[in-house]
Amino acid sequence: MADEKSIRLLYLACRRGRAEGMSPSDALRTQIDQYLRQHGATRIDWMLAKSQKEALRLVRAETPRLTVIEVDVAANRLHFCDALRKRMPSVKIVAIGMRQPANANSVDGFLSLPLDKAQVIGILAPLLDSYRSNLVKVGPLCLDTDQHTVVTPKGQYHMTPKTMALLHFFITHQNQVLSRSELMQNVWDTNFLEDTRTLDVHIRWLRERIEDDPSAPKFLTTVRGRGYRLRLI
Repeated sequence: MADEKSIRLLYLACRRGRAEGMSPSDALRTQIDQYLRQHGATRIDWMLAKSQKEALRLVRAETPRLTVIEVDVAANRLHFCDALRKRMPSVKIVAIGMRQPANANSVDGFLSLPLDKAQVIGILAPLLDSYRSNLVKVGPLCLDTDQHTVVTPKGQYHMTPKTMALLHFFITHQNQVLSRSELMQNVWDTNFLEDTRTLDVHIRWLRERIEDDPSAPKFLTTVRGRGYRLRLI
């Protein structure tokens, strides 16, 4: 599992090897490593696949933030790019090859071979900027609003959009007592309070993820008669 300071990158290489010289994946890795040494501590967690089947297996295990796919002249892997886009709509997909394919609607960018430092930076720099802006870290929690994940002392979890919105609201109002009506209004956009079971379920889910003992919470506590308070630091 990658930590909050890393970016998962899935690289789908061609099965055929290269008779001489550095492979495209090694060349890309060299360029990225050089960039990261100059621009902060964020690191890349590489996942290398040599077949579409292997790539899908890796994607199911852990969603990458960036996918780089080698394509041949015939661009036979564009259908696979389409499939990845449907499965992971927020993931950046970049093709790499000798010639840019036509009608690559599911590809966010193209890296031409041999690699040029400027084009690699053009792909990587916006990715890092977006990654850092989407992270909200307070105390032991790190919320990724783009990937809908939270890293807690108990592990990393994917969240539904509403659960993510609820936790983000708590984090941005940390140490404040938030009433049930305030939470329903800001997260569910409703003033209807006759049935707040949905809120109860989401509060319980958050406690199960962030508390050592969800039945005796220390972080997300109930303030009797007033609402809830998240206190992480």
